[in-house]
Amino acid sequence: MLTIVLKLLSKIFSKQAIVYYLMHEPRYEKGRVNPIDANLIYLYNLLLGNFADRILLPSNEALNKAKTFLDPSKFERVNLSFVSIPEQILADNLIELKNNWNRLKTFSLLGTAAKDKNPQGFVLPANITDRQYSGKTRFIRAGRDRDVNVEYNEEIVTTFPGYMTDSGKRFLFGMTHFIVVPYFFSTQSGVIAEALSHGKILIVNDIPVFSTLKGLDFVFIIDFSNEDSISKCVDNLFNMDWIDYEQRYWKAIEYFQNNFSELYLSKSITNIIQSSTN
Repeated sequence: MLTIVLKLLSKIFSKQAIVYYLMHEPRYEKGRVNPIDANLIYLYNLLLGNFADRILLPSNEALNKAKTFLDPSKFERVNLSFVSIPEQILADNLIELKNNWNRLKTFSLLGTAAKDKNPQGFVLPANITDRQYSGKTRFIRAGRDRDVNVEYNEEIVTTFPGYMTDSGKRFLFGMTHFIVVPYFFSTQSGVIAEALSHGKILIVNDIPVFSTLKGLDFVFIIDFSNEDSISKCVDNLFNMDWIDYEQRYWKAIEYFQNNFSELYLSKSITNIIQSSTN
């Protein structure tokens, strides 16, 4: 609605207002969400996308989806961004992680999850890891499972259902060695960007949107439906020594700074505005 109002005001007062629209999820695949919700989101994006002068999209997957119903000449690629974590906090967290490294490695799935984010995919890695390294792991599921019923083994997975406060989320990120992202479908992931701001090592599902992460030292891409793929990944993680983990931790933070930080966002928006006004 704000997009439409700004357009009308620019016409009424004969001012050259450039309207930017950040499109989070252009179009849902069939089966991802309720069909009514999917159609409403599509119509909303169609309307505002046509009114906007520039459309900001967070991934190549989002660009490809938006191309099916909007003018690609309006598109600008901008990653989802988060505020950087102070270096002293990162260093303090690393000390805590080191203290637990040989005793207890922590794996977490954080944030609200619906069917397309596959929270059920957290159960199989938890069971396999507990079987292979019993007593040496801790699995945490924090956040709400929306419109999907997941049975977590309480002897393996500690759950914190419901809304997470910012302070609670920071605490859990700080104590977690590995963030698990088992999504079936995604156009982007704010969880990944936020996890990287904390230096987390990522375990993500092998889906197209995460292909840009392939080859990065701090990302393990696996098939969450394949026990062998999960088992090999777990072995690699437990064979990693602390020095290796620490190096990957700081590489993850460097990658965040270059691709998802407020500094990255400032540079990107500045370039977009300059190109729009030329």
